Amino acid sequence: LQQLANIGAQGRLAPAEMAEICLRLAQTSEALGLDDDAQTAYRRALEIKPDSVEVLLAFGSFLVRKERWAESATVYQKILDDFSSRLDPPKLADIACLVARGLSQQGKVEQALEFYQKALRFLPAHQGALRAGVDLCRQLGRHQLQAEFLQRLLDLTGPTTSRLRLGLELGDLL
Repeated sequence: LQQLANIGAQGRLAPAEMAEICLRLAQTSEALGLDDDAQTAYRRALEIKPDSVEVLLAFGSFLVRKERWAESATVYQKILDDFSSRLDPPKLADIACLVARGLSQQGKVEQALEFYQKALRFLPAHQGALRAGVDLCRQLGRHQLQAEFLQRLLDLTGPTTSRLRLGLELGDLL
């Protein structure tokens, strides 16, 4: 892969091919535990093809795995800002949740809650966003919004023990 990257750097490969090689090099480097090389390869792929949602998603995932929350939130926010028209609502909701997680891990709980709410605008039945929203509302003392999220979760849950637990939690709030 490194040799192919060198060939591509000499201009003998199309930019799309070169970006794909850099992406594969980044993923391989990460799998081998070569995080600095992986980051360099991800950044090179983005220099070559800055509009590649695939590369941005892969780089964001890399940053999450390395617990580099501020950087991951920035990458995912860029996807939402610049490429949302290319993605379907479930994917947009997932990405908004990833931004929220990055913000939450940085202690930016209010901002994180806003992104979970954004995820719910993309996909109202996104259970991950609802559950995380319940937790953040509990931390922030936003009981009315917490109750709304719990009710929505309750409406989405079939007759299970989870439904009973959610109903009890909602009852405790009211």
